[in-house]
Amino acid sequence: MMKLIAMVCLICILHIGIAQPKEKDALVDSTFLTGNIQHPADLIQGLVPGLLVAKQNTAEFDPYDLRLRGTNTFSGRTNPLILVNGLVVPSWDFIDPNEIGKIRILSGSETSRFGMQGGSGVIEITTKQASENFQISYHGFAAVDTKIYKQKVLDAPSYRSLGGSDLGSTTVWLEETTRPAFSHVNNLSFGQRISSFNYRVGLNYRNVQGIQKETDYDRVNGLVNLKWTGSELLQVEYTGAVNNQTSNPGFTEVSRFAIAANPTMPIFFESGDYYQPQAFDYFNPSAIIGLSDKKTTQTNHLNLVRLTSNIGLAQLQLYASNSHQEQSLDETYDDRLRFRGGTLYQNDYSINHQQLGGRFEYDLQSGDWSISPALQLDNHIYKFENKTVQTFITGSQSQINTATEKGQVVLLGGAVSADFNFKDQWHVSIGDRLESSSALGDEAGFTHFPWLNSRLDISNFLGFGGTNYFTIGHGKTGMTPYQQGWSAERIGDFGQEQFANPNLRSEVVKNTDIGLDWRSADGRLGVGALWYWKIASDMIWEQIYDNGEEFALVHANAAKLANRGLELTIDYSQEIGDVKWQSQLVTTTFSSEWKSLSGDLNTNLDSTRYGLVFNAGFASPSVISFYENQPFGTITAIQTNGIDTQGQSWIMVDQNGDGSIYFEDLQVVGQALPKVTLGWYNSFHYQKLTASFLVSGAFGHSLVNETAVMYQPNLSWSYSNFLESYDEIAPISDRMVVDHFVQKASFVRISYFQLAYNLSTKPDGLLSQAQIYFAGNNLLTFTKYSGDNPDYKLSKRDYGLDASRTAGVDPKLPGFDSANQLYSYRSFVLGLKLSLF
Repeated sequence: MMKLIAMVCLICILHIGIAQPKEKDALVDSTFLTGNIQHPADLIQGLVPGLLVAKQNTAEFDPYDLRLRGTNTFSGRTNPLILVNGLVVPSWDFIDPNEIGKIRILSGSETSRFGMQGGSGVIEITTKQASENFQISYHGFAAVDTKIYKQKVLDAPSYRSLGGSDLGSTTVWLEETTRPAFSHVNNLSFGQRISSFNYRVGLNYRNVQGIQKETDYDRVNGLVNLKWTGSELLQVEYTGAVNNQTSNPGFTEVSRFAIAANPTMPIFFESGDYYQPQAFDYFNPSAIIGLSDKKTTQTNHLNLVRLTSNIGLAQLQLYASNSHQEQSLDETYDDRLRFRGGTLYQNDYSINHQQLGGRFEYDLQSGDWSISPALQLDNHIYKFENKTVQTFITGSQSQINTATEKGQVVLLGGAVSADFNFKDQWHVSIGDRLESSSALGDEAGFTHFPWLNSRLDISNFLGFGGTNYFTIGHGKTGMTPYQQGWSAERIGDFGQEQFANPNLRSEVVKNTDIGLDWRSADGRLGVGALWYWKIASDMIWEQIYDNGEEFALVHANAAKLANRGLELTIDYSQEIGDVKWQSQLVTTTFSSEWKSLSGDLNTNLDSTRYGLVFNAGFASPSVISFYENQPFGTITAIQTNGIDTQGQSWIMVDQNGDGSIYFEDLQVVGQALPKVTLGWYNSFHYQKLTASFLVSGAFGHSLVNETAVMYQPNLSWSYSNFLESYDEIAPISDRMVVDHFVQKASFVRISYFQLAYNLSTKPDGLLSQAQIYFAGNNLLTFTKYSGDNPDYKLSKRDYGLDASRTAGVDPKLPGFDSANQLYSYRSFVLGLKLSLF
């Protein structure tokens, strides 16, 4: 607390100052992107400084990876915390994109208010509210997606001419396993305000096909918003949502097997059964689609209630929420199939989150000053259950393996804060949150998360322009594990499995922000620049620990990672005759550095390596390495000096001169995360016509092209196909992960285009709004990367049984352009918006 008082005094002396984010920092419905929008992140991708968005497997139903100002945890929740109408929900899945009215991103010191859950940033979602008068609205669109691929393989004649095994057919496996994907989305909503009561109901239906054949999902979503204001003494708000999704997510390996498949291999035997080649890791991709079944179902329920009472200058809020999610995954593989034939796999997962709390605030005013002290208390309870059943059937014999995990994590916390305002020119917010987590060690206790933000109007000081602000803020936030038992001892059938660590603490993230917002006197030009610096420390790692008597796992706090950069936003508006032009450029720089890689219980992560490329022998050294004073996401590989054509092998550089090639010879050859990102959005309005586009880009990152590692080399012993680019390198005798396959992947993309026309409506007519629009997404990419998709990869994700097919991969590590992934796609959309009354 003394530190907080000292910081307040310093700000008073300097008379400089970030208050809580203003409404202008939010993106609202009218500024969202349109087109093939299947996820809330699609609404804002490329429009928010400091936000990285990636999809590992590029399917509509695959989870998104989001990072705000870099990575801050490797064992906690790497995606931002999600709030719906002010209360926490476990994921995006509870709200349909069509029901979102506003999105606000919190990425700096203001996240301290969320304590042990704010370390990866916060995304606040506000749902659409009722209109004053009764209104029925419809929004629907139809979309077609076409695959994007560059890494083409040999066709049958070329394969035969190079001496490939001729099996007598001609099959284009890529075309046999993919298709143009057609989707349609429909949203209907209605609501109104009736005296002191207002309501809004939204209904959504999504039918979405995937690029891979037999992949799709159906999703039904319903949302209700109710608000009743009896008087100043009582206001009641309720949000309820329910949705159900059934999907066929497909098999990411099919894409790789379609590349590997012999183009002369038939799809079927003469008997009509699927052709089954007899070779290691080599399968008929059409047989996998035809003889396998993978289905998922997901159901989400959400209930939020808030009671607000205003008594004079005081306000009291009481709130409660309950969100429940159930997911199931069922996989069945026909026993005629070589690919996992005779296997049944079922996974059932559920999470329940409960939040209960209250906030008391008192407004004091005296002349030009106002002070609003507040007290908040709340708790969160997360309950998890995960059950897996795997059955292996061989003839009349079967083996069943079952595993069940249950857990509960309880967070208990409170905060005291005060907001100061002077003449609406100087704002200061100061506070401290105290919080504990049952997932941490017994000795961890409560952790303080203080913050101090200030914002000062410096228009008079500058003497030019319109309204200008200088901002500064500092705060501490953190991240709790969402797993039970990490700090406890665990003894199994064969002895000690995990040591206890009563000192296991919350991860810590410290944020510092300094910014300047300038706007011209006519309001047409605005420039915002913000420098950020954040340090993540006490990160939680699972390590092998030797207590002097035996080895076992232990979870310990270790390492310190610094992320820093500059966020720049420039917006401009201009009217040229009847044309209104609005433009916004958003760009962010990213840099990181491991300040320390040591910690508790003798943990030392310096020079540790992670991430293996699948099925590539030593040819598969780790490709992500942690080094002190180096960035996170450092890609390492063996350096080469060409190929020994006689020995058909890479000429690898023996860096340490010991006469052998091993991990010690790995060299830094790339960086997985971009150094700069940009988004340039423009819209033009002419009478009833609107045209808009978004150009985005990322620069400075590299990717490990796993498809090229496996299928570019012309292997004399191989029975599989390979890429058309095989002749770029001399024939070699094995697959090797070397610097040749770590490729720069900077790109510029036309991400979005829309042309919309507002139809004529009569002032007193039934139809109050009518708009038809055409849009395109992911239209054209400019890059030197040889792979299919140059997007930065924030993790390598495994799915269901696929997890057992990829060795030693950490899902939170960046930089892998996996061979096991569905194709990216471009979308073309025709949409209609209507409002009645």
